[in-house]
Amino acid sequence: IFSFWKPSIVSLFEVLCPRVFVFPVLIVYNMAEGRVPERSSPSIGQAQPGPEPATGLPADPIPESTPFLLWVNDEPMNVLGMAQEVRKRRTETRLFLCATTAAAVGFLAAHPELLRRGQDSFRVVTDMTRMEREEAGEEGAAAAPVRPDYHAGLTLIRRLREMGCEAPVLVYTFNRAKAMREAAGFTAVWCGSTVEELRAFTMFHGLNEPPLAGLLASR
Repeated sequence: IFSFWKPSIVSLFEVLCPRVFVFPVLIVYNMAEGRVPERSSPSIGQAQPGPEPATGLPADPIPESTPFLLWVNDEPMNVLGMAQEVRKRRTETRLFLCATTAAAVGFLAAHPELLRRGQDSFRVVTDMTRMEREEAGEEGAAAAPVRPDYHAGLTLIRRLREMGCEAPVLVYTFNRAKAMREAAGFTAVWCGSTVEELRAFTMFHGLNEPPLAGLLASR
């Protein structure tokens, strides 16, 4: 997918953020070329790719006062439109966009301060289906094949809860009803399928207010 995104870590700071804005949008894209047979989440706008300046993950702890959004989607170009809107309307928010469960878990392992945050300062967005690398066998992770995982979103939520992270999670998917059934066993999971619902979640609107009210999978 998008062969020009092959570098493991790509900064879109210069692409998405004029110099007057203070936070970077970072993308981790470490997938082998391939494509999920059917889209797992609606497209929410496109952004044009640009130069790929080399950079790394945020090295310093993220300040408690900085709202943070972790977004996991294996088709990053489909969500950059909303990422730009978050940047424009909530300039204090930092956003980390990555393509796999492993990348998201690795990022949180490097930033354990996020695990202790409340719902008003840390949220997670994930699609349900994406290309994921299978568990490594004897030959190592590099040899494991990349295949569609139709429950990748649930796997991510499970890993987050195992890490002690109780942050609100939005599963953004075409099939909201199915996602709500499958995620019913987890706490603090919302399932949405419209741009309005996604916007409200990423803009840190109230979780018990419209349009997010009624989207809670667990009761």
